[in-house]
Parts: sequence; structure tokens; C-alpha cells
Amino acid sequence: MRLHHKLSLALLPAVLLAVVGFGAWAYAAAYEALSSRALQGVGWLAERFVEEQLAARYGGEVDALGRQMRQADALAAIAGLARSGPQRVVLLDAERRVLHASGADVAEWPARWGDLLAGTDAATGRFEEPGGRAWLYGVQRFEPWGWSVMVLEPEDDLVAAIARIRWITAWTALLTALVVVAMVLWVSREMLARPIRTLQQAAARIARDPAPVRIAIDSGDELDDLARSMEAMAAALAAEIGRREEADRQLERVKNLYAALGETNQALVRIHARGELLNALCRIAVQHGGFLLAWVGELDHATGWLVPCAVAGPAAPMVERIRVSVLGERPEGRGVTGRACRGDGWAIENDFLGNPDMAPWREAARGFGIGSAAAFGLYEEGELTGFLVVYAAEAGFFRADLVALLRSLAADISFALSALRRAEARERAEHAQRDAEERLHSALEASGDGIWELDLASGQLIATPRCLEMLGYVPGDIPTTYQAWDELLHPEDRRDTEAAIEAHVRGDSVQFVREHRLRCADGQYRWVRSAGRVMRRDADGHPLRMFGTLHDINDRKAAEERILFLGYRDVLTGLPNRVLFADRLSQALAHARRSGRRVAVMFLDLDRFKVVNDTLGHGVGDALLRAVADRLRCSVREADTVCRRGGDEFVVALQDVDEIDSVTRVAGKIRDRLGEPFELDGHTVHVGASIGVALFPDDGAEPEALIRHADTAMYAAKDAGRGTVQFFMPAMGTRAERRRRLETALRRALADGLLHLDLRAQVALADGRVVRGEALLRSDEPALAGSPAADILALADECGLADPLDDWLIASACREQRRWHRAGRPLLPVVVKLAAAHLRGQELPRRVAEALAAAQMPAECLELAFAESVVARDLDLAGANLRALRRMGVRIALDGFGSGGSSLVSLKRFPVDRLAIDASLVRDLPDDRSSAELTRAIVAMAHALQLEVVAAGVERAPQRDFLAGVGCDHAQGDGIAAACDGDAFVAWLAGRDAAGPGT
Repeated sequence: MRLHHKLSLALLPAVLLAVVGFGAWAYAAAYEALSSRALQGVGWLAERFVEEQLAARYGGEVDALGRQMRQADALAAIAGLARSGPQRVVLLDAERRVLHASGADVAEWPARWGDLLAGTDAATGRFEEPGGRAWLYGVQRFEPWGWSVMVLEPEDDLVAAIARIRWITAWTALLTALVVVAMVLWVSREMLARPIRTLQQAAARIARDPAPVRIAIDSGDELDDLARSMEAMAAALAAEIGRREEADRQLERVKNLYAALGETNQALVRIHARGELLNALCRIAVQHGGFLLAWVGELDHATGWLVPCAVAGPAAPMVERIRVSVLGERPEGRGVTGRACRGDGWAIENDFLGNPDMAPWREAARGFGIGSAAAFGLYEEGELTGFLVVYAAEAGFFRADLVALLRSLAADISFALSALRRAEARERAEHAQRDAEERLHSALEASGDGIWELDLASGQLIATPRCLEMLGYVPGDIPTTYQAWDELLHPEDRRDTEAAIEAHVRGDSVQFVREHRLRCADGQYRWVRSAGRVMRRDADGHPLRMFGTLHDINDRKAAEERILFLGYRDVLTGLPNRVLFADRLSQALAHARRSGRRVAVMFLDLDRFKVVNDTLGHGVGDALLRAVADRLRCSVREADTVCRRGGDEFVVALQDVDEIDSVTRVAGKIRDRLGEPFELDGHTVHVGASIGVALFPDDGAEPEALIRHADTAMYAAKDAGRGTVQFFMPAMGTRAERRRRLETALRRALADGLLHLDLRAQVALADGRVVRGEALLRSDEPALAGSPAADILALADECGLADPLDDWLIASACREQRRWHRAGRPLLPVVVKLAAAHLRGQELPRRVAEALAAAQMPAECLELAFAESVVARDLDLAGANLRALRRMGVRIALDGFGSGGSSLVSLKRFPVDRLAIDASLVRDLPDDRSSAELTRAIVAMAHALQLEVVAAGVERAPQRDFLAGVGCDHAQGDGIAAACDGDAFVAWLAGRDAAGPGT
């Protein structure tokens, strides 16, 4: 029976009791109403009768309704009242006499009424008439006259009325009880059955799936308490089941790892190849340990990185996406492997995704569902050589008992690796021993050496076929005697070689070693190295047998001769180098002092060599230098010396000079020969030479002074024009003094702030747009005033002022840019030419970054230009600096292209944005055919390398038109826009903007 039914039955007696009580109350109320009915009638009649008596006595109108009532009328009214029902009404006076009675039979009743009324003002009671009929009565007394009214009611009539009331009351109570029961049933269903059904469903759900549950009962009563208790029970049950399941899983893991240990030990016994063993161990760990990934990494002690060498598991691709280090200063070295290396050789991470130290691998781990990791060091002979790293899906996977088993597994692996290392070392030693024995038994034939054995008693010498082969003989060509081999020795080497053998046989040396020559089958001599030792002696210590080797060193001797040659010769041309030239010049000067004659020193520098080298490549350039060397050799006597000092510079020493005119003729001959065209690899090349001459003893008594003065005269020849000859004059010596003055002036200008920048525009030849400005170094120092910027930069490079000067140039250019920007002008890139020394150092990128940061300007506003000869001087270091600048966003230009030094072939190695054609090449455009062709070639090759081209020194409209016609991108020069200070440059730009581009 359901709870709400039981509740209803429990409440039913209470409901019925309430109904009975209500019926009793209704019955009593009815009885009381009937009993008081007579009294109500008596009260009303008495009131009427009193009013009547008062009216009769006082004659006044005392009726509230304004009418008079006589006694007869009152009596008639009482009679009418009696006739309307079964009751009887009797009016008594003060002496209890009947004044009036309703019903004839009333008057005949005994005079009992007086007894009934005696001593009381009001009374009720019961009596029976003589006929046996029972009556109920009620008496009401009225003052001040003392009259009384009695109302009588038949008892049977009142009982019948009460029975009718009881029947009505019973049915009313029954209906009320039914309604109450129905309400109780509804309330019990709503307030009890539904929460209980919810509790039943929750209990069933907990039975199916013991997990924390929320029961939707919030009544605040005992059922709510029961629901909360069931929720707590479900949570506790789920936790207990979870603990048991986790214990089961942990037990399963431990069991699997024990299985892994067993299979690992089998693998250690069965597998002897290192790579195969490590892969098998990773596979076993994944298969039995339930890991997503297991891998072994070898530790690179030099770099601190881990190099994977074995991997297994579903997450194996993750190894290719991560890097692991053991160095704590790296983010990749703060994981479990790094902690294991810096700690006790093992480490775990049970919250892989939550630990900030795992950030380098978090995304990869999340992609493969990894929640925890552990690393265990692998040791070989006590040396940490690698790590076993395992990953699990669950966070908190690595508990103490599991870690202990994994440490045991790592120890087993370390033991196996140590055994393998020992086995490998033993195998290597055995192999080395076998190799030594084989080399010994094969008489070094594998290395190309020959073996010989000499019987000192008989003089018999037995040589291996290799000894004969290296000399071009076949077996039988040489008798097997010591004398026969001794006759093959070079006459110059025979005595020393025989003496060395005799000394060793006497015991004067531990071993016989000698380099000498032997005659070959073709009659030529070949260098060999003979080494031997007495291997057997008799009882008295006398030598019996000598064992030795014969090693071919002919190639080494040739190389040594080559090295000796290179020590005194130029590799490319074969001409004497500086060392040999200085020696021969010293000998010529010594001879001249004895003979009283002169010696002439000529210093030559090729014109346009750099252009040829740049446009046609180093191969053609080298061929040109060799051809120049040949023409120089043919232009002088055999006693004279021609030297290549480096690059495109040559020096010639003429001995026994009688007249200066002969020197002039030789210099003119050299100039003319070098001015003739060269046919090289299908190219016709035109170059020239500027020649400076110094004479002994007129211009110097020592080789260094003569060479220096000839160099000074050569620069004077270049200044005088291409293809000229200049003899040294003392006035030329002032050039060195001028350089010293310029250095002093430059230092003073840097210290006193006497430097400033002028700016010159570079425009696009296609549409006349101003694309950038070029910063030109100027000085207010008188000694530097008017000096070209390139000369000042070269001077700074020579005297060690490149760093402060370049820093000033970059900072000044950035300040100009910032000033334009604050004035509202758009940023215009500025080209800054730097000295050579910066590219030979490693601080240039840092210095540029600091200057840009100080000026708060972007890198795109700056372009750095370097002479191409500077870039070519140290390709590796220059390339590294240029790439670093390019990564910062700074654009790079090669300045002075076409004046010598490198080639376009090497430009593909550098991040260069544009080439600046040197003004010396632009100067003769478009009339000079060679200059025009070279310019066209430079533009075409630069565009092929995706480089822009800017032409410098454009002064005339024909030059500009030619350059535009050959596709040159940009141009600068006085014919475009003259250089001016910063304010004038801004004003010029503003005027150009107002007039429109192209003006």
C-alpha cells in the first residue's frame, strides 16, 4: 500500500471524529434553538402585553410604531401565535393567576404553574399532562408588574424536529468527510508521492551508475533532508568506487610494468644491437606500461640537446615536433628531462598541461592527449648518456610504486647499455688488434708501403711486389741483393743513406729512417722514405736480420716544392711575390751600389679592372691578371723582376739602368702593351695602367722607400689621368704629410662637433619621383673642407675613427628624419655611406639598432651603403652583418659599383637591395662605347638578380636619357639636384611637391 494511501487511512478516523463532533454540535445547537424558541415567543408577547398595559394606565402612545394596543388585542395576538403552531402560551399575573391561555386544555391543567414559578424570575422544565403527553416549558417574568409569560411545546414535536436535524447533520457530515478525504488524497499526492517518486528515480540512477547526483527536491522538510542524504551517499559511493577502480588500475599498471620488466630482461639477453635494443625497450614500455609515448634520447654534451634515437607509441609523431634540452637557462631545459639531469637522475610531472614549465611542449601534448610525463637517466659506465622519457594520458599517472618500477627498468637498461659499451669496446680492441696483425702480416700493402727484409749475414734483400711497383719494376728486374738496391740510390743520397744504415746496425740509433731518391724503371728518380729496424740478433748481440718499409713520398716532396714556390711566387700568375721581389730588389740595389748604376722601380695599377671583374666574373678577372703578367714579362729583360703585389697592383724592378730615357721607354712600352685589347673567354676586354716610377739612388736607397715612392707616383699618375706615367718627385711626399694633417683634422672635427650632413636627392628616372635622400658628410674644419665624403670615410677607416664617425653619421641621419616627421613631412629613406671597418666587425647591427631606438625611428627610414670592395674583402663576416641588418628592416646598397673589387656573381650571397653605379663610369656616358656597354651589362645583370640600380654622378641630360633608356631605376647628381643642408633640402622637397613630380 502506497504512502499517500496509508496517510489517508491514518487521517480518516480523525476526519470521522470531526464529523461526529460536528453532528453533536449541530444537534445540541438545534436542541438549544428549539428550547429557546418558547422563550423568544414569550419575550415578544410580553413586550406587546407590557406596551398595552402601559398605554391603558397612562393613556399615552408608547408604541414605537405610534399605535395603541389594548389588552384584548394583546390577548388576541397571543391566541393567534398559539394557533400558528403546536405550542401553548399562558399569561400569568403577579399572583400567578391565569390572565390568558392559548388552548382550551391549558386552563384545565393543575395549578402547578405557581409552584413552577415560585421563587424564580425565569425557568424552564418538563412535565407531563394527565393524558401522559410530555411538554417542555419556559417562563419569562416582566417587571414592574410582575407578570409572567409561559410557553409550552410538545416534547414529541421537538424530538421529531431534532431527528430531522440529526439526519441532515449526518449527511452533511458524511459529504464533508468525503470532501476532506479527497483533499487529503490530493494533498498527499502532491506533497508526498511526487518527491518520493523523485527519490525512487534518484535511487535507481545511483544503483545503475554510482556517481554524484543532484536530486531536485527543495521542500525544506524531512524529504529534503532525505534527498541531501542520498546525494551525499551517492558522492561517497562514487568516490569509494573511484578509489577502488583507481587501485585496480594502479594494480594493473604495476602488473603490466612487472611484465615489461620481464620482457625487458629477455630483450637485454636476446638483442645485442644498440639501436634495435632501444627500439624494442620503447615498444615494450608502451605495450605493457599503457604509455602514449616512450622514447630514448642521447645526450649531446656539447650542446645540451637530446637527440632522439628510439621512439614508440601512438604519440610518436610528437617527438618530431619538440626539442628537449638539459640546460636550465633554456625554456626547453626546464621540463622533466632537465630536472632529471640536474637532480637525482629522474623526475616526474603529473600535471603536464598545468605546469608553466611545460609551456614549450604544451600545445603538442594537448594535441596528443598527454597529461603527465616522466624522465629517467640512462648511464653507461657511470656516465649519463641519455634519458628514457615516457608520457601518459592521465594526470597524476606516476605514483610512487610505479616510479620505483620505472627506475628499476631504467637501471636495467643502463646495465645493458654499459654491457653493450664494454662489448663494443672489447670488439673494437679485438678488431684493432686484428687490423694491426693484418697490417703487420700484409706488410702494409694496404697503405701502399712496400716491405723489405735484409739478411745482414748473406746480404740477401727480399722486397714485396709493392716495392717494385712504386718504382715501375716487375719481379725479376732487380736482383735480390742489397748491392743491387744500393746501386738504385741517387748519387747525391747514397753516402748519407749507407752511413745511416751502418749507424743503426752498430746500435747507434734505435731505428733507421732516411728520405732519399731511387732510380725508377724509366730512369727518373722518385722520392721514398726508408725505415727499418734490426729485428733479430744472435746470442752475442750481433744483428742477423733487418726488417723495414719503403714509403712513396714523391707527392709530398712535390707539394713541399710547391709550398716553397708559393712562399716566393704569386699563385695566380706565377710571378715573384713580395718576399721574393724584396730579396731580388735588395740584390739589385747591392749590385747597383757596386757598379754605380741605377735601379728603377715601377708601380702599376690597372684601370677598370674592377669593372671587368664585376661584370664578367672572377674567372675572366683572373684570366686578365694572368694575361697582364705575361705581357709584363715580355716587356722587360730576363734580369728584371716583375712582381704581383696583390689585387690589380704590379711592381717591376729594372736593373742596370744607364739612362732615365730607357726607363721612360720601358714604361711607355708596358703602358701601350697593357692598353691593347685582351681576348678572354669570348670577351674583348679593354684596360689600361697608371704607372709610377722611383729611381735608385735618386728617390731612395732602400727597397721599402723605393716601393713607397713609386706607389706615391702611381697615385699621382691616376690623378693626372688614365694611362699615364709619373716619376716620383719630392713634392709628392707631401701626400703622406697631408694624410697626417687630415687625420688630425678629422679627430678635431669629431671632438668639436664640426661635422654636418648635406642631403642630395635620388629620383626615379621613370617618373621623376624623389625616392630617397643621400647623406653626404661635410666638415667645417678647414683642413677637411671640400674633401669628398669617400676620402673622409677612407681616412677614418685607415686611422681607426670608423666607429665614432659611422655612429655620428647614422645618428645624424635619424635626427634629420625625426625633424622632418615632426614638421609633418612623410618619411623619406636616407642613404648613409659607412666606412669599411664596420663590416669587418660584429657590432654594426647592434650600433644601428641603438641609433634607431634613440631616435625612435623605424628601420625602413634608413639605408646603408658600403663600397663593394669592402664587402668582397671578407665575404663571410660581411654577409653575416648584412643579413642581420636586413632582418632588422634596414635596406642595403653597394656603393661605387664598377670601380673594382668584386663581381655580381657573389652578390647572390648577400641581401643587397640596390647597386650604385660609380660616377667614374657614368662620367663618359653616353659617348664612351666601353662605358656604355659596361653600364648596360651592369643594369641587366642587376635586374636579373632582382636588384635596383642607381647611377651616381649624373650631371648632363644625355647621361640621364641614356640611363633611363637602358633601364636604370634611379639617378643622383648635380644634374638631378645639388647637395644642400637639411633645411634647404626640406624646402626643395616642398617646392617640388607644389610644382608636381618630374619638375
